[in-house]
Amino acid sequence: DLSRWGYGGAKSVQHLFWETYEQRGCMIVGEKEKLKRVTRLVKIKLVAEIFGVDHGLFSRMQFMHDGQTVERKQVPLRKLTWLMVTDAAMKDSTEEFSDENCKYTENWRSACKKTLEERLGLSLAWQTQHLVEDTEVYRYSVEDDVKSDGYPGLNTMYCIHEVTFHVRDPAHAGVAAIGFSKGEGVG
Repeated sequence: DLSRWGYGGAKSVQHLFWETYEQRGCMIVGEKEKLKRVTRLVKIKLVAEIFGVDHGLFSRMQFMHDGQTVERKQVPLRKLTWLMVTDAAMKDSTEEFSDENCKYTENWRSACKKTLEERLGLSLAWQTQHLVEDTEVYRYSVEDDVKSDGYPGLNTMYCIHEVTFHVRDPAHAGVAAIGFSKGEGVG
């Protein structure tokens, strides 16, 4: 039932087409009556210890597909890009789509670097100099059969990599670009 799509904050069929085939941010699997959207994400937590207290970097505003803005506290995140998947692989490998290291999407570690560069303007050189990954708190989870607010009636499987990076030296002048050196804009 597509009657609710494109209204009241729900996305349109055209948006799903764009997300699937142009952005390559999801995969649609299943049969006609039981379709499912599979989306793989990387969520990045940036942490700096300032005066003995950990501070995290969050986005406070999200710009929605329909032009609305929503206030929320969210870490930088990005959908992993799906690689070209053949029809044969679709039939044989749908279980593999939820594997931690799925061979059908870009590498999640590479996506972390791209996300920090594209969303926050942090060059690879800056990341190497100022950030260190906390491998002890890395987490991978799968949330299956989630009711989608964006696509009413289309269940979604979210495969989520949660990665934490610590700022090596929050007092370094180069870190001021993201507001950590003085504890500004963080919470």
